[in-house]
Amino acid sequence: MAKTKKKEKKGFGYLYKRDAAGREHPATSKVPGRFWLAYRNDEGRRVRVRLEAATLDDAKAEQARLRTPVITQTKVDSLRAELGRLETRLETEADDANPPLTISDAWRTFEQAANRPECGEDTMRQHESNWQELFAWVRENMPGARFLRDITETVAGQYMTDFGRRKISANTYNKRIVFFRMFFRVLSKQARITENPFAEIAKRREQTHSRRELSNKELNDVLFTSCGELKRLFWIGYYTGLRLGDCCTLRWVEVDLEAGVIRRIQRKIKRRTDPVIIGISPSLARLLAAAEKKTGYVCPTYAQRYLKSRSEQTNISREIQAFLTGCGIETTSDVGNSRRAVEVGFHSLRHTYATVHAEKGTPQSVIQDNMGHASPAMTEHYQHVSEETARRAAAALDIPRRDEAANPARDDLRKIIETATDSELAALLTAWQRLKADNLVTNDREKAAEQRPD
Repeated sequence: MAKTKKKEKKGFGYLYKRDAAGREHPATSKVPGRFWLAYRNDEGRRVRVRLEAATLDDAKAEQARLRTPVITQTKVDSLRAELGRLETRLETEADDANPPLTISDAWRTFEQAANRPECGEDTMRQHESNWQELFAWVRENMPGARFLRDITETVAGQYMTDFGRRKISANTYNKRIVFFRMFFRVLSKQARITENPFAEIAKRREQTHSRRELSNKELNDVLFTSCGELKRLFWIGYYTGLRLGDCCTLRWVEVDLEAGVIRRIQRKIKRRTDPVIIGISPSLARLLAAAEKKTGYVCPTYAQRYLKSRSEQTNISREIQAFLTGCGIETTSDVGNSRRAVEVGFHSLRHTYATVHAEKGTPQSVIQDNMGHASPAMTEHYQHVSEETARRAAAALDIPRRDEAANPARDDLRKIIETATDSELAALLTAWQRLKADNLVTNDREKAAEQRPD
Protein backbone atom coordinates (compact mmCIF):
# COMPACT_ATOMS: atom_id res chain seq x y z
CA MET A 1 0.00 0.00 0.00
CA ALA A 2 1.45 3.35 -1.06
CA LYS A 3 2.19 5.85 1.67
CA THR A 4 0.13 9.08 1.66
CA LYS A 5 2.17 12.24 1.34
CA LYS A 6 2.35 14.18 4.62
CA LYS A 7 0.87 17.67 4.19
CA GLU A 8 2.74 20.69 5.42
CA LYS A 9 0.96 22.94 7.91
CA LYS A 10 -0.92 25.71 6.14
CA GLY A 11 1.11 28.87 5.96
CA PHE A 12 4.39 27.22 6.97
CA GLY A 13 5.53 26.67 3.38
CA TYR A 14 7.56 23.58 2.46
CA LEU A 15 11.17 22.42 2.76
CA TYR A 16 13.32 21.09 -0.07
CA LYS A 17 16.95 20.52 -1.00
CA ARG A 18 19.00 22.01 -3.78
CA ASP A 19 22.12 20.21 -4.96
CA ALA A 20 25.31 21.72 -6.33
CA ALA A 21 23.87 21.71 -9.85
CA GLY A 22 20.79 23.69 -8.71
CA ARG A 23 18.37 20.80 -9.03
CA GLU A 24 15.60 20.55 -6.42
CA HIS A 25 14.95 17.43 -4.35
CA PRO A 26 12.59 16.57 -1.49
CA ALA A 27 13.84 17.59 1.95
CA THR A 28 14.01 13.89 2.95
CA SER A 29 16.28 12.99 0.03
CA LYS A 30 19.71 11.58 0.78
CA VAL A 31 21.20 13.66 -2.04
CA PRO A 32 23.80 16.10 -0.67
CA GLY A 33 22.69 19.72 -0.81
CA ARG A 34 21.43 22.75 1.14
CA PHE A 35 18.01 23.09 2.71
CA TRP A 36 15.64 25.77 1.39
CA LEU A 37 12.25 27.05 2.60
CA ALA A 38 9.54 28.19 0.12
CA TYR A 39 6.33 30.04 1.16
CA ARG A 40 3.95 32.74 0.02
CA ASN A 41 4.01 36.18 1.74
CA ASP A 42 0.99 38.32 2.68
CA GLU A 43 0.80 39.66 -0.86
CA GLY A 44 0.65 36.14 -2.32
CA ARG A 45 4.14 36.21 -3.86
CA ARG A 46 6.36 33.16 -3.67
CA VAL A 47 9.40 33.60 -1.41
CA ARG A 48 12.47 31.27 -1.17
CA VAL A 49 14.88 31.41 1.77
CA ARG A 50 18.11 29.40 2.10
CA LEU A 51 18.45 27.89 5.58
CA GLU A 52 21.66 27.50 7.54
CA ALA A 53 20.79 23.97 8.65
CA ALA A 54 22.90 20.78 8.40
CA THR A 55 20.17 18.22 9.14
CA LEU A 56 16.48 17.86 8.38
CA ASP A 57 15.57 18.38 12.05
CA ASP A 58 17.55 21.62 12.11
CA ALA A 59 15.78 22.73 8.92
CA LYS A 60 12.34 22.02 10.44
CA ALA A 61 13.28 23.95 13.58
CA GLU A 62 14.40 26.91 11.46
CA GLN A 63 11.16 26.71 9.48
CA ALA A 64 9.11 26.83 12.67
CA ARG A 65 11.13 29.76 14.01
CA LEU A 66 10.55 31.80 10.86
CA ARG A 67 6.91 31.01 10.18
CA THR A 68 5.22 30.44 13.58
CA PRO A 69 5.05 34.16 14.60
CA VAL A 70 3.61 35.07 11.21
CA ILE A 71 0.96 32.35 11.33
CA THR A 72 0.09 33.21 14.93
CA GLN A 73 -0.28 36.91 14.14
CA THR A 74 -2.43 36.07 11.14
CA LYS A 75 -4.70 33.99 13.33
CA VAL A 76 -4.88 36.79 15.90
CA ASP A 77 -5.76 39.29 13.20
CA SER A 78 -8.39 36.95 11.89
CA LEU A 79 -9.89 36.53 15.34
CA ARG A 80 -9.87 40.29 15.88
CA ALA A 81 -11.59 40.86 12.58
CA GLU A 82 -14.19 38.27 13.45
CA LEU A 83 -14.67 39.85 16.88
CA GLY A 84 -15.08 43.27 15.25
CA ARG A 85 -17.70 41.89 12.88
CA LEU A 86 -19.49 40.33 15.83
CA GLU A 87 -19.42 43.59 17.83
CA THR A 88 -20.72 45.50 14.81
CA ARG A 89 -23.56 43.02 14.39
CA LEU A 90 -24.46 43.19 18.08
CA GLU A 91 -24.28 46.99 17.98
CA THR A 92 -26.53 47.08 14.94
CA GLU A 93 -29.04 44.77 16.61
CA ALA A 94 -28.94 46.94 19.75
CA ASP A 95 -29.42 50.11 17.67
CA ASP A 96 -32.40 48.55 15.93
CA ALA A 97 -33.94 47.59 19.27
CA ASN A 98 -33.07 50.86 21.05
CA PRO A 99 -31.73 53.44 18.57
CA PRO A 100 -29.24 56.08 19.80
CA LEU A 101 -29.99 59.78 19.39
CA THR A 102 -30.45 60.77 15.77
CA ILE A 103 -29.09 63.95 14.26
CA SER A 104 -32.59 65.19 13.44
CA ASP A 105 -33.71 64.83 17.09
CA ALA A 106 -30.54 66.34 18.61
CA TRP A 107 -31.70 69.93 19.05
CA ARG A 108 -35.08 69.06 20.57
CA THR A 109 -33.34 66.71 23.02
CA PHE A 110 -30.78 69.39 23.90
CA GLU A 111 -33.54 71.92 24.61
CA GLN A 112 -35.24 69.51 27.02
CA ALA A 113 -32.04 68.18 28.63
CA ALA A 114 -31.96 68.64 32.40
CA ASN A 115 -28.14 68.74 32.44
CA ARG A 116 -27.67 71.60 29.98
CA PRO A 117 -26.51 74.99 31.32
CA GLU A 118 -29.25 77.57 31.81
CA CYS A 119 -29.15 80.57 29.53
CA GLY A 120 -31.36 83.37 28.25
CA GLU A 121 -33.54 83.45 25.15
CA ASP A 122 -30.97 85.31 23.04
CA THR A 123 -28.24 82.80 23.91
CA MET A 124 -30.53 79.86 23.11
CA ARG A 125 -31.34 81.39 19.73
CA GLN A 126 -27.61 81.68 19.03
CA HIS A 127 -27.08 78.07 20.14
CA GLU A 128 -29.84 76.88 17.80
CA SER A 129 -28.36 78.87 14.92
CA ASN A 130 -24.95 77.25 15.52
CA TRP A 131 -26.46 73.75 15.60
CA GLN A 132 -28.64 74.26 12.49
CA GLU A 133 -25.55 75.35 10.58
CA LEU A 134 -23.67 72.16 11.53
CA PHE A 135 -26.80 70.10 10.77
CA ALA A 136 -27.01 71.57 7.25
CA TRP A 137 -23.27 71.00 6.71
CA VAL A 138 -23.56 67.32 7.73
CA ARG A 139 -26.54 66.71 5.44
CA GLU A 140 -24.59 68.17 2.53
CA ASN A 141 -21.24 66.51 3.19
CA MET A 142 -22.34 63.27 4.91
CA PRO A 143 -25.67 62.27 3.32
CA GLY A 144 -25.49 58.79 4.93
CA ALA A 145 -25.06 60.07 8.51
CA ARG A 146 -28.03 59.20 10.71
CA PHE A 147 -26.99 59.27 14.33
CA LEU A 148 -25.33 62.06 16.30
CA ARG A 149 -22.39 59.76 17.06
CA ASP A 150 -21.69 59.61 13.31
CA ILE A 151 -20.20 63.09 13.78
CA THR A 152 -16.72 61.89 14.70
CA GLU A 153 -13.56 63.83 15.54
CA THR A 154 -12.59 63.73 11.86
CA VAL A 155 -15.97 65.12 10.79
CA ALA A 156 -15.81 67.84 13.46
CA GLY A 157 -12.33 68.81 12.30
CA GLN A 158 -13.48 69.07 8.68
CA TYR A 159 -16.43 71.26 9.68
CA MET A 160 -14.28 73.63 11.76
CA THR A 161 -11.77 73.84 8.91
CA ASP A 162 -14.55 74.96 6.55
CA PHE A 163 -15.95 77.33 9.18
CA GLY A 164 -12.50 78.80 9.83
CA ARG A 165 -12.06 79.73 6.16
CA ARG A 166 -14.66 82.46 6.56
CA LYS A 167 -13.76 86.02 7.42
CA ILE A 168 -14.37 85.59 11.15
CA SER A 169 -12.49 86.56 14.29
CA ALA A 170 -10.64 84.13 16.52
CA ASN A 171 -13.23 84.88 19.21
CA THR A 172 -16.08 83.75 16.95
CA TYR A 173 -14.17 80.60 15.99
CA ASN A 174 -13.43 79.74 19.63
CA LYS A 175 -17.00 80.37 20.75
CA ARG A 176 -18.22 77.84 18.18
CA ILE A 177 -15.83 75.21 19.57
CA VAL A 178 -16.90 75.93 23.16
CA PHE A 179 -20.57 75.58 22.22
CA PHE A 180 -20.18 72.25 20.45
CA ARG A 181 -18.06 70.82 23.26
CA MET A 182 -20.91 71.66 25.61
CA PHE A 183 -23.57 70.43 23.16
CA PHE A 184 -22.02 66.98 22.68
CA ARG A 185 -21.20 66.67 26.38
CA VAL A 186 -24.85 67.26 27.30
CA LEU A 187 -26.07 64.69 24.75
CA SER A 188 -23.29 62.11 25.19
CA LYS A 189 -25.45 59.62 27.12
CA GLN A 190 -28.44 59.68 24.75
CA ALA A 191 -26.16 59.61 21.71
CA ARG A 192 -23.87 56.91 23.23
CA ILE A 193 -20.81 59.01 22.53
CA THR A 194 -17.62 57.88 24.27
CA GLU A 195 -15.38 60.73 23.08
CA ASN A 196 -16.41 64.33 22.44
CA PRO A 197 -15.61 65.02 18.75
CA PHE A 198 -14.76 68.67 19.44
CA ALA A 199 -12.62 68.05 22.55
CA GLU A 200 -9.24 68.00 20.79
CA ILE A 201 -9.83 70.79 18.26
CA ALA A 202 -7.40 73.60 19.10
CA LYS A 203 -8.64 77.14 19.66
CA ARG A 204 -7.19 80.12 17.88
CA ARG A 205 -5.19 82.83 19.61
CA GLU A 206 -7.45 85.76 20.38
CA GLN A 207 -6.78 89.47 20.25
CA THR A 208 -9.25 90.98 22.69
CA HIS A 209 -10.92 94.24 21.69
CA SER A 210 -13.13 95.39 24.53
CA ARG A 211 -15.59 98.24 24.26
CA ARG A 212 -14.30 101.46 25.78
CA GLU A 213 -16.19 103.96 27.92
CA LEU A 214 -17.34 107.27 26.49
CA SER A 215 -15.54 110.51 27.26
CA ASN A 216 -17.48 113.34 28.91
CA LYS A 217 -17.87 115.15 25.59
CA GLU A 218 -18.99 112.00 23.75
CA LEU A 219 -21.45 111.17 26.51
CA ASN A 220 -22.95 114.67 26.45
CA ASP A 221 -23.25 114.55 22.65
CA VAL A 222 -25.05 111.20 22.80
CA LEU A 223 -27.42 112.04 25.67
CA PHE A 224 -28.37 115.58 24.64
CA THR A 225 -28.48 115.39 20.82
CA SER A 226 -30.66 112.27 20.69
CA CYS A 227 -34.43 112.60 20.86
CA GLY A 228 -37.60 110.57 21.24
CA GLU A 229 -37.35 106.89 22.17
CA LEU A 230 -33.71 106.78 21.11
CA LYS A 231 -32.91 109.41 23.75
CA ARG A 232 -34.85 107.40 26.33
CA LEU A 233 -32.89 104.31 25.31
CA PHE A 234 -29.52 106.04 25.70
CA TRP A 235 -30.43 107.56 29.06
CA ILE A 236 -31.60 104.23 30.44
CA GLY A 237 -28.39 102.59 29.18
CA TYR A 238 -26.15 105.17 30.85
CA TYR A 239 -28.02 105.59 34.14
CA THR A 240 -28.69 101.85 34.71
CA GLY A 241 -25.80 100.03 33.00
CA LEU A 242 -28.30 97.57 31.48
CA ARG A 243 -27.57 95.79 28.21
CA LEU A 244 -29.26 96.82 24.98
CA GLY A 245 -31.82 93.98 25.14
CA ASP A 246 -32.82 94.89 28.69
CA CYS A 247 -33.10 98.59 27.84
CA CYS A 248 -35.27 97.91 24.78
CA THR A 249 -37.62 95.56 26.65
CA LEU A 250 -37.77 97.41 29.99
CA ARG A 251 -41.40 97.50 31.22
CA TRP A 252 -43.14 100.19 33.21
CA VAL A 253 -44.06 97.67 35.92
CA GLU A 254 -40.32 97.29 36.55
CA VAL A 255 -39.90 101.05 37.03
CA ASP A 256 -40.86 102.36 40.47
CA LEU A 257 -40.53 106.13 40.29
CA GLU A 258 -41.92 106.63 43.79
CA ALA A 259 -39.34 104.32 45.35
CA GLY A 260 -36.68 105.56 42.91
CA VAL A 261 -35.58 102.08 41.74
CA ILE A 262 -35.77 99.76 38.74
CA ARG A 263 -36.30 96.05 39.43
CA ARG A 264 -35.26 93.95 36.46
CA ILE A 265 -34.54 90.25 35.86
CA GLN A 266 -31.88 90.53 33.17
CA ARG A 267 -32.44 88.60 29.95
CA LYS A 268 -28.93 87.18 29.76
CA ILE A 269 -28.90 85.75 33.29
CA LYS A 270 -32.36 84.26 33.76
CA ARG A 271 -30.91 81.74 36.19
CA ARG A 272 -31.43 84.55 38.70
CA THR A 273 -34.96 84.43 40.05
CA ASP A 274 -34.53 87.69 41.95
CA PRO A 275 -34.28 90.96 40.01
CA VAL A 276 -31.37 93.36 40.18
CA ILE A 277 -32.32 96.60 41.91
CA ILE A 278 -30.91 99.75 40.29
CA GLY A 279 -31.42 103.23 41.66
CA ILE A 280 -33.00 105.87 39.43
CA SER A 281 -31.06 109.15 39.29
CA PRO A 282 -33.04 112.43 39.47
CA SER A 283 -32.22 113.20 35.81
CA LEU A 284 -33.51 109.83 34.60
CA ALA A 285 -36.54 110.12 36.89
CA ARG A 286 -37.53 113.43 35.28
CA LEU A 287 -37.12 111.97 31.79
CA LEU A 288 -39.20 108.88 32.59
CA ALA A 289 -41.88 110.87 34.41
CA ALA A 290 -42.40 113.00 31.30
CA ALA A 291 -42.68 109.97 28.98
CA GLU A 292 -46.04 108.67 27.76
CA LYS A 293 -47.18 105.33 29.18
CA LYS A 294 -49.47 104.11 26.39
CA THR A 295 -48.03 100.58 26.35
CA GLY A 296 -46.38 98.28 28.85
CA TYR A 297 -42.88 99.06 27.57
CA VAL A 298 -40.81 102.15 28.34
CA CYS A 299 -39.52 102.15 24.73
CA PRO A 300 -42.43 100.46 22.90
CA THR A 301 -41.13 100.82 19.35
CA TYR A 302 -37.72 99.37 20.19
CA ALA A 303 -39.34 96.62 22.32
CA GLN A 304 -41.51 95.51 19.41
CA ARG A 305 -38.56 95.51 17.01
CA TYR A 306 -36.18 93.77 19.43
CA LEU A 307 -38.62 90.95 20.22
CA LYS A 308 -39.56 90.47 16.56
CA SER A 309 -36.41 88.76 15.27
CA ARG A 310 -32.67 88.55 15.60
CA SER A 311 -32.22 90.39 12.31
CA GLU A 312 -34.24 93.29 13.70
CA GLN A 313 -31.96 93.33 16.76
CA THR A 314 -29.04 93.70 14.36
CA ASN A 315 -30.83 96.58 12.64
CA ILE A 316 -31.25 98.37 15.99
CA SER A 317 -27.53 98.00 16.68
CA ARG A 318 -26.70 99.39 13.23
CA GLU A 319 -29.03 102.34 13.81
CA ILE A 320 -27.27 103.11 17.09
CA GLN A 321 -23.83 102.82 15.47
CA ALA A 322 -24.92 105.21 12.73
CA PHE A 323 -26.10 107.74 15.34
CA LEU A 324 -22.79 107.49 17.25
CA THR A 325 -20.87 108.03 14.03
CA GLY A 326 -23.06 111.05 13.31
CA CYS A 327 -21.96 112.46 16.68
CA GLY A 328 -18.37 112.39 15.40
CA ILE A 329 -17.40 109.31 17.43
CA GLU A 330 -14.97 106.83 15.84
CA THR A 331 -16.77 103.57 16.57
CA THR A 332 -14.28 101.06 15.10
CA SER A 333 -10.53 100.50 15.14
CA ASP A 334 -8.16 98.70 12.78
CA VAL A 335 -7.13 95.24 14.08
CA GLY A 336 -5.17 94.08 11.02
CA ASN A 337 -5.92 91.56 8.26
CA SER A 338 -8.30 94.09 6.67
CA ARG A 339 -10.60 93.78 9.70
CA ARG A 340 -12.02 96.44 11.98
CA ALA A 341 -13.32 95.80 15.49
CA VAL A 342 -16.17 97.69 17.14
CA GLU A 343 -14.71 99.91 19.85
CA VAL A 344 -17.71 102.08 20.72
CA GLY A 345 -21.33 101.00 20.72
CA PHE A 346 -24.37 100.90 22.98
CA HIS A 347 -22.43 98.55 25.26
CA SER A 348 -19.98 101.42 25.87
CA LEU A 349 -22.67 102.99 28.07
CA ARG A 350 -22.40 99.92 30.30
CA HIS A 351 -18.63 100.42 30.52
CA THR A 352 -19.18 104.11 31.29
CA TYR A 353 -21.70 103.22 34.01
CA ALA A 354 -19.19 100.94 35.78
CA THR A 355 -16.32 103.42 35.41
CA VAL A 356 -18.23 106.44 36.71
CA HIS A 357 -19.60 104.52 39.68
CA ALA A 358 -16.11 103.30 40.58
CA GLU A 359 -14.77 106.86 40.40
CA LYS A 360 -17.60 108.14 42.60
CA GLY A 361 -16.78 105.54 45.25
CA THR A 362 -19.74 103.18 44.78
CA PRO A 363 -18.91 99.89 46.55
CA GLN A 364 -17.66 97.19 44.18
CA SER A 365 -20.28 94.73 45.43
CA VAL A 366 -23.10 97.13 44.50
CA ILE A 367 -21.72 97.68 40.98
CA GLN A 368 -21.25 93.93 40.54
CA ASP A 369 -24.82 93.15 41.64
CA ASN A 370 -26.38 95.89 39.50
CA MET A 371 -24.54 94.65 36.43
CA GLY A 372 -25.44 91.02 37.13
CA HIS A 373 -21.85 89.80 37.17
CA ALA A 374 -20.96 86.49 38.81
CA SER A 375 -17.48 87.61 39.89
CA PRO A 376 -15.66 90.85 40.78
CA ALA A 377 -13.16 90.11 38.00
CA MET A 378 -15.89 90.53 35.40
CA THR A 379 -16.91 93.88 36.90
CA GLU A 380 -13.30 95.08 36.88
CA HIS A 381 -13.19 94.30 33.16
CA TYR A 382 -15.81 97.05 32.67
CA GLN A 383 -14.03 99.65 34.79
CA HIS A 384 -11.57 101.94 33.01
CA VAL A 385 -9.33 104.80 34.05
CA SER A 386 -10.96 108.00 32.81
CA GLU A 387 -9.04 111.07 31.64
CA GLU A 388 -10.03 113.00 34.79
CA THR A 389 -8.88 110.14 37.05
CA ALA A 390 -5.59 109.98 35.18
CA ARG A 391 -5.06 113.74 35.63
CA ARG A 392 -5.82 113.51 39.35
CA ALA A 393 -3.41 110.64 39.75
CA ALA A 394 -0.68 112.60 37.96
CA ALA A 395 -1.36 115.70 40.05
CA ALA A 396 -0.93 113.66 43.23
CA LEU A 397 2.71 113.10 42.27
CA ASP A 398 3.51 116.81 41.85
CA ILE A 399 6.20 118.23 44.13
CA PRO A 400 4.97 121.67 45.33
CA ARG A 401 7.24 124.68 45.03
CA ARG A 402 8.58 126.12 48.29
CA ASP A 403 6.30 129.10 48.13
CA GLU A 404 3.31 126.79 47.50
CA ALA A 405 4.26 124.55 50.42
CA ALA A 406 4.51 127.54 52.72
CA ASN A 407 0.98 128.68 51.89
CA PRO A 408 -1.67 126.32 53.37
CA ALA A 409 -4.44 128.29 51.64
CA ARG A 410 -3.45 126.66 48.33
CA ASP A 411 -4.07 123.18 49.71
CA ASP A 412 -7.41 124.26 51.18
CA LEU A 413 -8.46 125.77 47.86
CA ARG A 414 -7.49 122.60 45.95
CA LYS A 415 -9.63 120.48 48.28
CA ILE A 416 -12.57 122.86 47.86
CA ILE A 417 -12.30 122.68 44.04
CA GLU A 418 -12.00 118.87 43.97
CA THR A 419 -15.14 118.36 46.08
CA ALA A 420 -17.23 121.24 44.71
CA THR A 421 -20.39 120.66 42.72
CA ASP A 422 -20.87 122.08 39.22
CA SER A 423 -22.87 125.06 40.53
CA GLU A 424 -20.27 125.78 43.23
CA LEU A 425 -17.47 125.64 40.65
CA ALA A 426 -19.36 128.08 38.43
CA ALA A 427 -19.75 130.48 41.38
CA LEU A 428 -16.04 130.19 42.24
CA LEU A 429 -15.10 130.88 38.63
CA THR A 430 -17.33 133.97 38.51
CA ALA A 431 -15.82 135.28 41.77
CA TRP A 432 -12.31 134.66 40.48
CA GLN A 433 -13.03 136.51 37.23
CA ARG A 434 -14.41 139.48 39.19
CA LEU A 435 -11.35 139.46 41.46
CA LYS A 436 -9.03 139.50 38.46
CA ALA A 437 -10.99 142.34 36.90
CA ASP A 438 -10.84 144.37 40.12
CA ASN A 439 -7.07 143.75 40.40
CA LEU A 440 -6.62 144.83 36.80
CA VAL A 441 -8.47 148.12 37.41
CA THR A 442 -6.47 148.73 40.58
CA ASN A 443 -3.16 148.07 38.79
CA ASP A 444 -4.11 150.44 35.98
CA ARG A 445 -4.92 153.23 38.48
CA GLU A 446 -1.63 152.72 40.31
CA LYS A 447 0.33 152.86 37.05
CA ALA A 448 -1.51 156.04 36.01
CA ALA A 449 -0.75 157.65 39.37
CA GLU A 450 2.93 156.81 39.04
CA GLN A 451 3.10 158.36 35.59
CA ARG A 452 1.24 161.57 36.64
CA PRO A 453 3.64 164.53 37.10
CA ASP A 454 4.01 165.95 40.60
